[in-house]
Amino acid sequence: MAQYGCRPLDRMEGCCDFQSVSIRPGNRPWKEQFQRTARTLPPSEKETPVLITRYALLSVIALPLGIVLTLQGELGTEEPVASDHATARVLEVSFADEVAPILEENCIRCHGGPQDDGAVVLEAGLNLTSYETIMVGSEFGSVVEPGNPDDSMMLTLVRDGDMPEEGDPLSPEQVEVIRTWITEGAKDN
Repeated sequence: MAQYGCRPLDRMEGCCDFQSVSIRPGNRPWKEQFQRTARTLPPSEKETPVLITRYALLSVIALPLGIVLTLQGELGTEEPVASDHATARVLEVSFADEVAPILEENCIRCHGGPQDDGAVVLEAGLNLTSYETIMVGSEFGSVVEPGNPDDSMMLTLVRDGDMPEEGDPLSPEQVEVIRTWITEGAKDN
């Protein structure tokens, strides 16, 4: 037995002037009753019959309410808050303009810089003087995994404060630049 709201469709007494309507294939007294009711309506209502169910009424109320609540929630915020490290920066990080200066300032003295006698210092066999030598890695293997900052040895060491061994650790902003560069694919740009 099909139901609409709380009433079975085969017993619609008192609803829309129907009298004990039985709905079966081929039996269509509801159609005749609808046509009789439509003939008694004013012309404007005959052309556009409107049936508002409780769900339609609920959506008419809920949609504007949802829009108002959404807009109200945005009024007090001036800056969007990044949910994770990947969304913290919008612009692409440049290796030459942003990453290389951090490495030159903090890492080159032990990983590619000259000694007093002119020889190059390569602790752990790691040279951080150029993009190409960084991508070669160290005697322990790759130090940068493009697109995967969590598996990149360089980021792990600077994030945890293990590097640089001499001097101050990198600032959180510098670590974030390196993380974003690696997340973006560690491009030579």
